[in-house]
Amino acid sequence: MSTTIAGRNPLPVGDRWMVICDHLGPATYTQVTPGATASGGDVLTAGECGLKFIQAVHASGDDTLSYLVVPQAQVTDAASAILRWFVAATAAEVAASANLSARHVRLVVWGR
Repeated sequence: MSTTIAGRNPLPVGDRWMVICDHLGPATYTQVTPGATASGGDVLTAGECGLKFIQAVHASGDDTLSYLVVPQAQVTDAASAILRWFVAATAAEVAASANLSARHVRLVVWGR
């Protein structure tokens, strides 16, 4: 598993749960193909976060600030979310097949 729940999480927030996670990048990145059903990127599953569904994800830069991670779109009651990795210096999406497994980001995930 590439995601570790940090601290005493998930935490209740109203009728939702908030989870703070440390997430490792993929060993082989696939660039995102946008569309009605986007594909590729770094897939984060609700189960990795201790949830059944993801409603929103917020991400930080990676531990070296070389990469920025952005959710493909805000999700509503989805089993997974796509995270897109960008090179911070150029704002270009990370190259296909790049190994990001040594990089990690802090995520805040809301869901149920």
